[in-house]
Amino acid sequence: MTKQDFVGTWALVSWNTVTPAGETIQPYGDAPNGYIIYSDAGYMSAQIQGNGGEGVTGTGLFLAYGGPFTLEGDAVIHHVELASWLPFVGSAQRREAKFVDDGLTLSATAKDGRHTIAWRRV
Repeated sequence: MTKQDFVGTWALVSWNTVTPAGETIQPYGDAPNGYIIYSDAGYMSAQIQGNGGEGVTGTGLFLAYGGPFTLEGDAVIHHVELASWLPFVGSAQRREAKFVDDGLTLSATAKDGRHTIAWRRV
């Protein structure tokens, strides 16, 4: 996996979370909208808007963040310099990355469960 594999614009397909209790939820709703962009210069920017639906959050929920990115093994690390959710600022968000055809899946485990976010190349 190289930086060049990431470079480009990706549209959000889905965000699913498996909770510690084993329940699958859609925290940004059943049809969220968003993009993640990786640049040749080594920066990334992500924007995700929830739609409510079956998810646990309401319509209008919005997450945006950006900063440099680095690679480590099978993971991409987003070094957050700015974010709509202030606790993200200054953090290193590690995501396991998988490429399949024109798709990119980013996954991470947090206290609320295992998050899997699917993207397709635009």
